[in-house]
Amino acid sequence: MSEAETKDSAKGKDVKKHNCSICGRESDVLICHACEDKLRGEALEKKKDVERAGR
Repeated sequence: MSEAETKDSAKGKDVKKHNCSICGRESDVLICHACEDKLRGEALEKKKDVERAGR
């Protein structure tokens, strides 16, 4: 098993560790939850600005 893989004892399967594509912290997913929330917020804010400009 490589460094990037760990054994998930609860489920009994291999889990790959990734680094978040945004902040670089170790995460089980490609983009960590904190960065995901931040991106969603920024996208929502931009959407609201675009909708306001169209009125």
